[in-house]
Amino acid sequence: MINIDGMVYIGNHGLERWSEGHSEFTKEAQAYSKVIKAAIKELTPLLSTKGISIDNKRVTATIHYRLCPDHHSARQDILAAIENSPHAKSLRIMQESKYAINLLPPVRVDKGTGILDLIREYNLRGGVYLGDDITDIYAFRAIRTATRNLDFHGFAIGITSQEMPEKLAEEADFTLNGVDDVERFLKWLSQIVAHKSYP
Repeated sequence: MINIDGMVYIGNHGLERWSEGHSEFTKEAQAYSKVIKAAIKELTPLLSTKGISIDNKRVTATIHYRLCPDHHSARQDILAAIENSPHAKSLRIMQESKYAINLLPPVRVDKGTGILDLIREYNLRGGVYLGDDITDIYAFRAIRTATRNLDFHGFAIGITSQEMPEKLAEEADFTLNGVDDVERFLKWLSQIVAHKSYP
């Protein structure tokens, strides 16, 4: 993460905000840190499977199985373990395209609500959102909602790859072909912004 004065970061599926060197979780999510910790403890036996790892993000957890030799079998084992874990089963389970399964608090917060909160709080008039996985769909829809209902103009851009979910491309206004295209786009956008005069 780049520490830029005045920059606000929204992460962890919209549940965490980082600004001015300080990180905080949404009120809705704060109560779930103990549940996440307990769920991870119950799921620890999964770590005996080669290639499975668990990322503790305090109010969420991500179970990765990209490095497993058999992705299908690993995924089934993870879902079975979640089903047998009282704490994990009480959470919202979200499967991503990138060989990962997320355990999230069962609250109405996601990347989309995080985007809408930023737009309203800072009275933003325009923005671009770039995303490459299934959870970015919420943010894409939020950009469209803000464009339709607020004094805001925005675009949702999908980053294509072999792992990009088809649904994400359908929800995007435009797509870019991988990281190199993203770099070229951001350079172009920064030049446009630098030469634009604002009222």
